[in-house]
Amino acid sequence: LYEDGFISESELKALQKAGGIAEIVGWVFDREGRMIEGITNDRVSSAALPSREKSLVIALAMGDRKLPGILAAVNRRLVNGLITDERTAETLLAG
Repeated sequence: LYEDGFISESELKALQKAGGIAEIVGWVFDREGRMIEGITNDRVSSAALPSREKSLVIALAMGDRKLPGILAAVNRRLVNGLITDERTAETLLAG
C-alpha cells in the first residue's frame, strides 16, 4: 500500500506498530491473520473479503518477503487458494 502511494509513511509505521504484516485488496492483517482495526482499514474502498465457505478466494503471492503474509492468510483461511512460484511453495510445504 505504501509503495503504491495509498498510505503515508506515518500510516505505514502505525500499521507495523499494530502488527500489520500484509494486505489483501487493501485490508491489512497481522501475523495471525486478524484484520487490523482502524488506521487504514476504516477507509478501504474495496469490497469486504467474501466468505471462503461460499466463494473461491485465491491469492497470488511469491517470494521470501511475502511468506509471513501468505502463511497468515492460509492459516487463518482468509484465502482458500494460492498461486505462487515453486520456491515459495516448497518453503511453505517445508513448514
